[in-house]
Amino acid sequence: MAELSIIPVDPSQFKSSPRPKGESHRSDGDTTVQEAAVPVEDGEVQTATDKKRRKRRKQLSVCLTACKYDCVRRVCQRYGLKSAGNDDDWNLYWTDLSVTVDRVMEVKLYQKINHFPGIAEISRKDLLARNIMRMQRQ
Repeated sequence: MAELSIIPVDPSQFKSSPRPKGESHRSDGDTTVQEAAVPVEDGEVQTATDKKRRKRRKQLSVCLTACKYDCVRRVCQRYGLKSAGNDDDWNLYWTDLSVTVDRVMEVKLYQKINHFPGIAEISRKDLLARNIMRMQRQ
């Protein structure tokens, strides 16, 4: 005879709303997974999984106009980032050089840049040593 097995669930994961007996819900990022207990045969636990998709997120875009390295373009393409121009709406601005203060001032809250003004002061070993010595004197 087949047994029913209920999957243990942490009730603090859920806001409220009672679930039917033998059924539990959990949320995994973009998907909501519904699991129901089913008969167990030969000591194996089997669950029925029903994935319900939420609305899709907007595709992320990257501005690579100031990047000369093809490997960065390939990685962005592999991970599904859409290429954008300087005037387009982008999420990530990838540059090989330092950026100007004006560029940083124009950045919106959701946009990121891989460099910032004055990055050479900490990224070059000689300038970093000079700055550390200056800080220790003060």
